[in-house]
Amino acid sequence: GFCLYLVSCVLYSTIQQCNNVAKMRSQRLRRQRWQREKNILFLIIGMFLAGTGYWFIFFTPFFQIQSINVQGFDDSVSLVASSYIQKNTNKYIPSFLLFFSPQLGKYKMNFLVLSRPSLETFLLKRYPLLSTVHSHLDISNHILTLNCSERKAEFRWCVGEKECYFVDKEGIAFQKLSPASDVSMRTVKDERRKTIKLGEQVFSPSRLRVLDKIFDLSQAKDSPFVVSYLEINDSNFSSLKLMTTDGWFLLFSPQDDFLQVRNIVKEL
Repeated sequence: GFCLYLVSCVLYSTIQQCNNVAKMRSQRLRRQRWQREKNILFLIIGMFLAGTGYWFIFFTPFFQIQSINVQGFDDSVSLVASSYIQKNTNKYIPSFLLFFSPQLGKYKMNFLVLSRPSLETFLLKRYPLLSTVHSHLDISNHILTLNCSERKAEFRWCVGEKECYFVDKEGIAFQKLSPASDVSMRTVKDERRKTIKLGEQVFSPSRLRVLDKIFDLSQAKDSPFVVSYLEINDSNFSSLKLMTTDGWFLLFSPQDDFLQVRNIVKEL
């Protein structure tokens, strides 16, 4: 009878342990299932909020540029700027959305994803005639204003006998001319080059100041000659050919004091 009692106690204890293990396992499974369901719920809520935010940003008029105003230059800049902004906005809009809902295509001028410095750089490269472009965004009225300033011609820069360009004080070639065009301007013939690209810097500002000084001194009242044009043959800028309006020329180094050179010629 005692043995039977011991066996029954052992069986009861074993059954209790098994029940406890099963109960703990069930609780663990419920916690894991709840955690998984909670993660799925958070994911759905997150996707909903992200989708709503995306829709609000890109497909509502709140963040759209309605008008582009150009000041100081031709209005055609607004069309180029508009095309640039639309292409930039389209990077963030999947094409299948426009396929299923074409009316969404009217929202193409989003200013939240627009880098205005990049737009300004793009316009300066597109229009060599522009010296500066400054943009201002009026968020309340959804208006983008482009304040432009044009380059001012300082030199007539010719490559051989075929191509001539206007060059500003920064040495940027910004407008092509005909070599035969009657332009009363300080002329430089650049024999180092075969061609020039619009927007290219053909000469440094510091060297242009040297050329400017030569023209200034030759046009003074006490100057024995007037410069017709300057000719550059040396890529190192170690020598210049000065052609006078009287038909004779002078070779000298730009590093020399041109005032002394002019006075020496005056004494001859």
